[in-house]
Amino acid sequence: MTATQPTDRANPWPDASRDAWRAAVDRDLKGVPFEKRLVSRTYEGLEIQPLYTRDDWDNSSNPTGAPGAHPRTRGATPLGCVTEGWSIREERAEADPAALNAAILDDLIHGADAINIRVSHEGMPNDAHTTASGSAAGAVVATVDDLDRALKGVHLGMITLGFVPGDAFVEIAGLARSLFDRRGDDPKDACLAFNADPIAELARSGVLPASVGTMLDRLGTLAAWTDSNLPGSTAVRVSTAPYHDANATAAQDLACAMSTGIAYMRAMTRAGLAPDRAARQIVFQFSLSTNFFLAIAKLRAARRLWSEILKGCGVPDAGRVMRIETRTARRSLTHRDPWINMLRNTAACFAGAVGGADSVLSVPFDEPIGGPSVLSRRIARNTQTILSRESSLHRVIDPTGGSYYLEHLTDDLAKTAWRTMQDIERAGGMPAALEEGPLRGWIAEAYSARLRNIAKRKDAVTGVSEFPQLHEEQPPREPDNHRQVLKESARRLESRQHSETRTRLLDEIKRDSGGSQESLSAFSMDRMNQVVCAADAGACILEMSTALNQRETPERTEPLAPHPYAEPFEAMRDASDAIYDERGHRPTVVLVAVGPPAEYTARANFMTGFFEAGGFEVHTSATASGVDAAAESFRQVHTQHGADIAAICAADHRYLELVPVLAPALHAAGARTVLLAGRPGDAESEFRDAGVDRFVFMGCDVLATLTELLHEEGAIS
Repeated sequence: MTATQPTDRANPWPDASRDAWRAAVDRDLKGVPFEKRLVSRTYEGLEIQPLYTRDDWDNSSNPTGAPGAHPRTRGATPLGCVTEGWSIREERAEADPAALNAAILDDLIHGADAINIRVSHEGMPNDAHTTASGSAAGAVVATVDDLDRALKGVHLGMITLGFVPGDAFVEIAGLARSLFDRRGDDPKDACLAFNADPIAELARSGVLPASVGTMLDRLGTLAAWTDSNLPGSTAVRVSTAPYHDANATAAQDLACAMSTGIAYMRAMTRAGLAPDRAARQIVFQFSLSTNFFLAIAKLRAARRLWSEILKGCGVPDAGRVMRIETRTARRSLTHRDPWINMLRNTAACFAGAVGGADSVLSVPFDEPIGGPSVLSRRIARNTQTILSRESSLHRVIDPTGGSYYLEHLTDDLAKTAWRTMQDIERAGGMPAALEEGPLRGWIAEAYSARLRNIAKRKDAVTGVSEFPQLHEEQPPREPDNHRQVLKESARRLESRQHSETRTRLLDEIKRDSGGSQESLSAFSMDRMNQVVCAADAGACILEMSTALNQRETPERTEPLAPHPYAEPFEAMRDASDAIYDERGHRPTVVLVAVGPPAEYTARANFMTGFFEAGGFEVHTSATASGVDAAAESFRQVHTQHGADIAAICAADHRYLELVPVLAPALHAAGARTVLLAGRPGDAESEFRDAGVDRFVFMGCDVLATLTELLHEEGAIS
């Protein structure tokens, strides 16, 4: 027996050609179009092929560069996070300063090295910020005393401390600098992030206390002041969360980030900062959903785009660095079955780490229901600790580099985002595009396309639209003490001793705010120092905001409404809960299964998940044969549980004989609505004449069908 030995022992198998592979695939598809079955598309319209080879990525003509080199697609620095890993960031929003302090210390002791404090906007002059939810409302740190209590035992020179300040970024910066002065710490050791982001705040809340132009001037002022006084800190953040939560595509998300960054660069250079120093003041925060590869490509494309923009601004190559912070997207988190949010958070953290983020923010799984609890905070921290310390994700520089698929996707995404960014700039820049331009229409169109797929469960939401648990056990909720903490804060403010110094400083801020004709830099730096002095004298955020905005006219626009993926299905579950509270039982469906179990089991399982996604209780009534037995079985459930909906479930070959007699019998037994599991085909007219009201099948509009049924049940008006 002889055999042909391969000549290349390192690669004994001959290379298969793409044409040969395609021919084999076409044979297996048996006439089904290749593009229809195997080519998918993102919401940007980018094609995702089933196979990528070296022919799909010519690095010589479109180089991604080396890590740390322009265009920085492969990383901001040569070694990335290999030596120390990414920064493990947590966001805290406990209302009471003492509780906030305990949470921060717990995070730092157990692995976090960066903290964001989401500041409460209750009591601010802007009513649009007011919320009823405890944790969502944020930390009540009205004065430097409150901030000092919240950070008791925290060495400010050893961690990165960021704020989520809304429109009060100048006031928050004043409090933070005042605290450093009080403690006698060297400001040069500070690693603070004031995260001024007025454009995102306008998109989120729909209102600013002053015009966009004024708020951008304040941002530029704060950046110049931070550059001079706190060299290790940053003043500006570009967050795309409002656009992402409203369901912008990845390309739109990137375009909004780039256009916002350009607007902030202009504001900072007007305030006197050189472009390279202005670039150092910006941190970008991207929300990441669970589309793992698209999230990685988005971060790689973001670095490439920003590097090109900074090149156009005249920033030297060494300064074309984008600092990236990622967080789990709120639009991917669910209220129902929130335990699954742990998996969503893991996917987002994984993508952030692999995509080269400098800092990753874990979101506790119970945040959508008013958390976080001690358990959820611990799991959020440990998710990153395991990925970093045990899985060593940071030990490889740009692990996706060279992947033909990821390189191709990154390139396509970057080019699409660049064109969208140019459209935003032609519309007058980010503020104009948000208030009067086309941006809202683009995002609304993207959401409509996604909603169609969510409605048909093409985009499945595990635990909500797929595999729902009707009798799930919700995690315990933390008590909401925000209102009580606000009252205590108000009492502390009222009990302050009168201070002529504080009154004088606030009056000076009022006189200098609005209408000043002095040069921006001199006026702004003086005003920033006045805010710090006022904070030193015990002024609260509300007093400083009132002084700053006394002569300003608020900017208002329609906020971008967030739309979580699970929103329409969770609304139906809420309606079901309301019916349960009112009547003692949920809307109920009876699956009338006919024939051997082997014929109907798979279809019955599909129908059970279908109805439970809308909050329906499902009872299965099975019979081997016999219309009378099936109808009587339905009648019993109808009598006991108030079921008014019957769903016929059997094999297709039984329907022509079964449906014309069973559907009328079910109506006679008390069924208001009769559904059929499966496509009716040519027999639709006959089945409808027999009494079938609706057909349920793979690919139908699940959301519309369930909404109509709930309306008939009186659960939805």
